[in-house]
Amino acid sequence: MRKLPLLKKYLASEFEIKDLGSLKYFLGIEVACSKDRIFISQRQYVLDLLKETRMHGCKACDTPLEPN
Repeated sequence: MRKLPLLKKYLASEFEIKDLGSLKYFLGIEVACSKDRIFISQRQYVLDLLKETRMHGCKACDTPLEPN
């Protein structure tokens, strides 16, 4: 991502920041970057929540929703 260094420079000019490297996981959100996109997921957060509530062995079921 070519624009990222520009963003870091701008943020550093406005705020006191510390570059900790590539972001992988923050506040329960997994972050993955490709060449031109950023993908976010809460998969690990949900798995940890299911484990904490001892529901990690439960089976998924459909929730019927009305279209639109």
